[in-house]
Amino acid sequence: MKQSKFRFAKIQPFNREASYRNLNLFDTSGTSLSIASSSEYVATTAMSVGRINVIPCDRSKFDPKKSPLIAAHPGGLGDIKFNPFHPNFIGTVGDECLRLWKIPTGGLQSNVSKPDSEVTGMLGPAHALDFHPTVDNLVAVACKHGLTICDLETSKSIKEFEISSSGKDLINVNWDYYGKTATCIGKDYSLYNIDPREHKGSEMKGVKSTGFRPQRANTMGSKGYVIVSGVSSSRQPCVHIFDPRKSMKESLCEEELNFSPGYLFPMYDMDTGILALTARGSQMIRLFDCNKAVKKGE
Repeated sequence: MKQSKFRFAKIQPFNREASYRNLNLFDTSGTSLSIASSSEYVATTAMSVGRINVIPCDRSKFDPKKSPLIAAHPGGLGDIKFNPFHPNFIGTVGDECLRLWKIPTGGLQSNVSKPDSEVTGMLGPAHALDFHPTVDNLVAVACKHGLTICDLETSKSIKEFEISSSGKDLINVNWDYYGKTATCIGKDYSLYNIDPREHKGSEMKGVKSTGFRPQRANTMGSKGYVIVSGVSSSRQPCVHIFDPRKSMKESLCEEELNFSPGYLFPMYDMDTGILALTARGSQMIRLFDCNKAVKKGE
């Protein structure tokens, strides 16, 4: 950020009236976030297995002990995300199913346990999901045995891509900016990049980067690059940038970070081109200006 146009920008935290300080989050799986937001609501994992708090953004006070919950998945929650086209719809995965919940105007008035839509028959337990950026009814779900593409209108899975070997659970999935390809990360630290429309067959093949253990992937908007956070060969948190149009075997650049050991969460803002990085359990956020074209080795 030393040469960035944002180098003199100051971050102003919200005042106490606009903050929620009495929330205790129940951890989801290691690489998934325990919080999601839309233009109207904030959703967090509650201190009960598989349950979700939903808070309207215009509400200044929230008491989790007196507020209704969504009982999403009794067996445990894998991931939560809002539909980018409908700010009052939230998707959840857990057990072996995907569920879609509609938040009524003004927020929840009572506990909810019946979803508006449900897709079952996944490729094993579901760990993560990502809504398609250009088609409002498509969702990609990362499962134990592969990737499932779901249609929310028909409540059915329309495509499945399996991983043949055991122990390679998909733990993260992320569509690119145009929704053409999905980038996934396996539990064995393999990277997958797949075009569901062009891919032939029903099996996915991943690649491994030497000396790097990826944990979470995010796309850099219309730039086409993929940001992958993980752990370096020296066991330090690090971030790599790949160009899936060329190769996922070797990154264009990498950066080791002085965070305490823990899962890194990259968050990229397409409007400013700023990459924010923080780690689970850390109180520090690092910012990177990604407006410059990425060249190998830089």
